[in-house]
Amino acid sequence: MKPANFFHEFERLKLLQPRVPDYNSLNNENSNWGSFIHQSKNAYLSFDSSQLVDCGYISEGFKLTDCYDCDYSAECELCYECSDGFKLFDCIYCYDCSHLTDCHFCIQSCNCQYCFGCVGLNHKKYCFFNRQLSKKKYFKQLNYWEKQPIDKIFQELDKIRLTVPRYPLHMEHANNCWGDYIYHSSNCYFCFDSANNEDCGYLFDSHRNKNCYELEHSFWSELSYELIDSAHDYNCAYIYFSYSLINCDYMYACRSCEDCLGCVGLKNKKYCILNRQLTEKDYFTKVKQIKLQLGWQLKK
Repeated sequence: MKPANFFHEFERLKLLQPRVPDYNSLNNENSNWGSFIHQSKNAYLSFDSSQLVDCGYISEGFKLTDCYDCDYSAECELCYECSDGFKLFDCIYCYDCSHLTDCHFCIQSCNCQYCFGCVGLNHKKYCFFNRQLSKKKYFKQLNYWEKQPIDKIFQELDKIRLTVPRYPLHMEHANNCWGDYIYHSSNCYFCFDSANNEDCGYLFDSHRNKNCYELEHSFWSELSYELIDSAHDYNCAYIYFSYSLINCDYMYACRSCEDCLGCVGLKNKKYCILNRQLTEKDYFTKVKQIKLQLGWQLKK
């Protein structure tokens, strides 16, 4: 089969198959209102996220519990309106922060507790607009500012933000990594908004992958290339909106398949090419022929 014929047939299958309203994985509970959600429970109007519990209005989130209106955040709990946060607990309106507890309206701060309206602080406690206070004075100020209009709080915060240098990169426990917003990863090149990856390159908002390249919104995959909105794939390439695949290539909206090529909308299938069932012997013979025609460099 010539490459043009293969891709033409693949596109034809995509047009013939009914489109599902969302591409959520099978391991969700009460999380129908959203799309690209994996292993989540009670997630409402959330997108491109994984391991959400009792959350709503989340975008690009990972391992969040009781969080609302957050994006690009990971491993947070009881948070509201936080962005690019990592390991936050009981925080609101915090941006570019990590390891905060009971903090509000903070920017680019790390390892702090009970801080309000602070920018660029590390290992601090009971600070208000970057000023150190006693515990008693802190809660007195907190009681006053919690009653003020939010615009007034942001005006004060902006005055401080403009005087504090910004970090060029956001990394934590990132060994031999290049990119931004990388956490608990090693040997990762040109990766962004990613955590717990190993030996990967060119990742965006993808977590817990090993030996993978060119991934976007993908999780728990290994030895794979060019995955988009996929999870739990092993030794796969050119996979879109598919989950739990093994040794598959050029797959679209498929689940729990093994040794398939160029298929669309299949579930629990094996030895299929362009949605046609083959015997094991015929499958591997045909796959080798097609991949060589497509320019793949196959091992001898």
